[in-house]
Amino acid sequence: LSLSTEEQKDGYELMLFLHQLRNNGNNASSVLAVGQFNHAKHALSFASGNADFRVNDIAETNKTLLGILSAGDTFDGVSMLVDPDIWRYNQGYLNINIRKAKEGVKIRRIFVFDNKGQFKSMIGVMDRLVKAKTEVFWCMKNDLDFREFCQDFTIVKEHKVSVHIPVQKTNPTVIVSNSDEQINNLQSQFSKLLGSALKYEPKTT
Repeated sequence: LSLSTEEQKDGYELMLFLHQLRNNGNNASSVLAVGQFNHAKHALSFASGNADFRVNDIAETNKTLLGILSAGDTFDGVSMLVDPDIWRYNQGYLNINIRKAKEGVKIRRIFVFDNKGQFKSMIGVMDRLVKAKTEVFWCMKNDLDFREFCQDFTIVKEHKVSVHIPVQKTNPTVIVSNSDEQINNLQSQFSKLLGSALKYEPKTT
């Protein structure tokens, strides 16, 4: 194994941090931090073997994924667990969606709303996304058998990767996969939802 100077430095710093944390005994924050490291190590192990792995936050995962995309790449996303606060107040997530669309990433997003009130609360966000040349679609959960679909998911075909929250999970788990079978399954779900959705068009004044 040949490591660059930068990789050796990163590895040394990581070992120092771990040593300090593990020597803190049962300090709560140290135990939690080491737990996060173990979770990351588990994910790295699975990813290096081209296996599915779990992450904690789909918004942050999508944000990272968007960051590596270039003009011409596609990003198909479904938001069934719509949280208006994430879109309105997590400006980093909204801004990278807008910036990447303006840079030429082909973003299509379907929002599946629980009710009309949720739809109305997202109008400002959807207006901004459409203005940045994101294709936005929407439908109401009552208009489809949502039990057929993963709760939230993303597909990036060019990088052969998908991110999804499995169907009907009460404690959402976010899974990253590069399996052709999983990507094709999610692409089929996306196409089916697209057939039930309406294209969002901002009102002109």
